[in-house]
Order: sequence, then C-alpha cells, then structure tokens
Amino acid sequence: MKKQAMSLSKKLKSNPWIAATIILGIFVLFFAISSVGASKDKVGKDFVDFINSQGDAQIQFVKSENFGSGLYEVTVLAEGNQLPAYVTKDGKYFVQVIAPLGEVVEEVETPEPPAQEIVKSDVPVVDLFVMSHCPFGTQAMKGMIPTIRTLGDSVDFNLRFVNYAMHGETEVREQVDMYCIREEQNDKLLDYLECFLGTEAGSPEEALACRQKVGIDENKLNSCVESANKEFDVEESLLDTSSRFPKFLVDDALNVAYGVSGSPTLVINGKQVSSARSSQAFANVICEAFNDAPELCATASFDSTNPSSGFGYGTASSGSTAQCG
Repeated sequence: MKKQAMSLSKKLKSNPWIAATIILGIFVLFFAISSVGASKDKVGKDFVDFINSQGDAQIQFVKSENFGSGLYEVTVLAEGNQLPAYVTKDGKYFVQVIAPLGEVVEEVETPEPPAQEIVKSDVPVVDLFVMSHCPFGTQAMKGMIPTIRTLGDSVDFNLRFVNYAMHGETEVREQVDMYCIREEQNDKLLDYLECFLGTEAGSPEEALACRQKVGIDENKLNSCVESANKEFDVEESLLDTSSRFPKFLVDDALNVAYGVSGSPTLVINGKQVSSARSSQAFANVICEAFNDAPELCATASFDSTNPSSGFGYGTASSGSTAQCG
C-alpha cells in the first residue's frame, strides 16, 4: 500500500475543487429540498444534475458510497479528475472537504476486483462498449489495444458504442467515423485508435490527421458516414431536446441485450465482465474465457501499468473501474 502524508493546508491548496467550494455552498439549501429521503445513488445524481444546471462548469456522476458519520461520499468527474464530495444522508448539507486535523491522509490503491464467473468459448467474443471522448472509455481502449494486438485472431474483438453520447456533437461525429472504419476499413481500426487516443483532445482536426496518417480512404468513409447518419437518425438525435444526451444507436440492440449502461463496459461471450484497465488485466480476463487458452496467454508479455484516463499516453497510479454513465 502506497502512503502519502499530506498536511491539511497542502491538501486544500492542491485540491482543484477548492475554488468552486464557495460557489457550491450557495446551492446547499435547494439541493437539500430536492434530495431528502432519497437513496445514495439518487442523492449523488440529483447533486450532480443540480450543480450542472447552475452554470457552465459540467461534472459527471461516478458513484455514491456510504462514508460513515451520516454522510454519503459522492464521486464525480470534473475536467478529467475524479473528485469526492460529501452529502449528509438526510440531504440537508453538502461538504466538499473532509480531513481529520493533525492526522495523516493515506492514499490507497484500488483493490482487485472480486472473482467472477466467465463464460468460455473456443474463440472468445470480446465487445468493448465506449464513448469516444469519455476519459474512462479512452483509458480502457488504451489498455485493450495492446492485448488484442498480442492475442490476434485467437479472439473476436469488437469496438462497440454505448447507445447515448455524453460529450457533445464532437463525440457523436467521431463515433460515426469510428463505426464506419470498424465496418468498412477494420484492418486500420487499431492503428487509427492508437493515434487518436494519443492526441491532445480528440478534436476533429486531430482525428483527420490520424486518419491521414494511417491511410483511411476518406471517400469510402464519407459515403459510409452519410448512410449511417440516415440509418441511425444521427442528425435527429443531435437536434432532439427532449433527452439530456443524444441517442447513438449503431449498437443499440447489443446495448439492450447486454444491459450496457456506461462507458466503458466490457462484455465477453455475451456476459458483462469487470476488469482493471491495464493490458495485463484485460489479458487475464480474456484468457480465462478460452476453452483451451493459447500458449500466448502463458508466454506473452503484457503491460501491467494502468493507462491514464483521457487522451495521451500517461499512466495512472491504480486501476480504475469508473464509468461515464
């Protein structure tokens, strides 16, 4: 277990929420009225929805947990960082920072996921459902790609898309492009993803540069995009104001069949599977899904470093299981 001592003053100074705490404080009364008596997840989601309704800064709900002392710890995603907020269980108060005075604050690694039953087959079907600009989806793709490259044709890997998009029109447009590359130029998909994930922000300009770099046929892509936009009602979804997030329906039937509710979601042989996001972690769960595991599962070298969330090829100190959803 890694430990890091940090004084309260240093923690407050380094915490990116501090500047927002004064602003958030004025929302406590209204939030309390709307959340009294709710479950921990409802409290967390209501908290996030309300904060997002008050200004330009947008946060995303990750999870709510019992914290003790009459509090829920609500983890949110803000500008690529997971940050905790604390809400009393009666819904009356919001507290951003909790630190015991005079005591050491410890940073602990995420525990290994519990044992799970994995469906086996001769050639495992691996479906990774993502949103292209979800920081946890990009993290999962960065960990998965080297594993799939190593295992090769011994697995049937499919990049899939969650049936709604949380990151605006840029994400929707990018996912149509990725869908068309998957469907019509699949031999270049992993090369394209590797380039795209290494960009600064996944912008349309950066995506175009990556397509040019790996030799995507733009005429073929544009024809497919035009057809896909019509088939899956992409333009209508972007204009639909009745939903908070636009629908993205290219893999809708599989989303429903597998109960997909966030990015990333890993499905192996038709069953959702939990995994950390290093290449080694993905190799471990995929290799368990073979009736007869290939020799590569025992002899190949997989990176056990956890990739960073978001764009760029950094590393993370521990494996995350957070989702955009």
